Formats: sequence, C-alpha cells, structure tokens
Amino acid sequence: LIQGFVRVTSRAPSTLPQELYVFHRSGLLKDFHVRPVCTKDLSGIEQLVKTVDLQENLIKDIKQFNKVRRDEDGTEIKAFVAVCQDQIVGVAVIRREENIEYIRSHYNIEDFIYYNHHKREEHGHLHHFALNPVFSHMSKMFIKEILRQGKKTSLYYPLYPSYINKEVVHQHSMVTCLNDMVPVRARRQITYPLEKLGINAPSDRVLKEHEPFALNHINRKLVLEPKVTINTRIVVVGASNVGIGFLEQLAYCPHLRFNN
Repeated sequence: LIQGFVRVTSRAPSTLPQELYVFHRSGLLKDFHVRPVCTKDLSGIEQLVKTVDLQENLIKDIKQFNKVRRDEDGTEIKAFVAVCQDQIVGVAVIRREENIEYIRSHYNIEDFIYYNHHKREEHGHLHHFALNPVFSHMSKMFIKEILRQGKKTSLYYPLYPSYINKEVVHQHSMVTCLNDMVPVRARRQITYPLEKLGINAPSDRVLKEHEPFALNHINRKLVLEPKVTINTRIVVVGASNVGIGFLEQLAYCPHLRFNN
C-alpha cells in the first residue's frame, strides 16, 4: 500500500523517528491517460512546470516538437503529456539515444539489458519528466506509456555535477521519476596505446571524451519490478575506503530505496 503514497521529506533540524506519507484523494481518479503533445497543450504545460527549474528549456523543446518533431541537427524528438479530467498533470520529452557505444563501454549497463535484444532506435534519452505530485504513484505507468507509444525499450537519464558546462547541464531538467530509475555503475577504463593498435583501436564513439555524468536507466522489465523502501537510518562513521565502498554498495542496489 505504501507504494501509492508520497513520502514527505523532513526538514533539516527534525529528529523525529517516524516517516510521514500522504495520499491525495484525486490520486484515486481513474481517468489518467497518456498521449503525444499537440499545439493546444502549450498553455497547460506552462502552467504545470511554472515552478520547475530550467522550465524555459522544457518549453523550448515542446515548441520544437510541435514545429518539426526534430532538432536542427535531425535528432528525433518525442513529447508526451499525461491527462486527467481534461487537465495536463504530466509532461515528458525524450530523444533518440545517440551515444550507445559510449554508454556500453563506460557503464555496466549490461547488468540490466542485453544489447543484442534491442534495436538501436529503441534506446531513448530522457530530457524532461514532470508529473504533478498528486499522481506521483502513476509515474511508472507514465513511463510504460512513453516506452510503448514512443516505440522504445529503454531510457537513459544523465546527472551532471555542478561544475560542468552549463550548456550541457541545461539540456535536462530534474526529473520527478528519478526514484523509479536505477543507477548504473561506471566501468574502469582502459588506456589504449592507439599508435600501436592502429586500425584495431576502438572506434571514435568509444574514445571520444564526454563530460562526466552519473547514469540512470529504466527499461520495460524494470518498470514492472517494484523497489523495496527502507526507512531505517544508517550512519557510517569515518571517511575510509571501506565506508565509501559500503555507501556505494547501498546506492547501487537496483531494487532497494534507502530514504535515510
């Protein structure tokens, strides 16, 4: 039952031992459906995301989708809205994932999917995802419909550190479905002697340098697997390698959500 509730984040000085969850009665409405964005949705989307950071970029992507369905460089854009009672309660923007080779070589993504079972065009890159908190328990359903209607089997979302070039960071807004996605471990990289390897060296798609980012992922299988919420408070004493390794192990558990 707790999967349908929204956890209320405690304020900084709070030391209360219990957790607070809320559920809005409008969350019981069954009239929830997902469809592609159309021109008349713009005002409703602007009202929905008016408090979202980087909302200007989201609106810009929506206008570009309504105009030509593609970026200026030809990259495919797909945009969807979630509607309840004729009111827009969610919006999402995805593009085709163009850096599959880089992701495959730099992250342990094959812990979650077998690339031989997926076509290249079935990989999507999530740029924006905003959903009214009243319907946050429907976020996985929203993702399912994005995958189905967008003809995708998996989605990727990068999280960049604060010191990265703002032009790169501002291509994405903070998504409200991050709790539903799983973090993907980075791979230790090989330093290739390119001069010796010659034509046997890896392709430029693998060797090309990108801004560092933390990768989050979801696919059709993971959408159907609920995460177990653990509210137990965990305290790690000491900044040792063991402590960091322990926290990393907890953070990368794909089916557990540690709130404290």
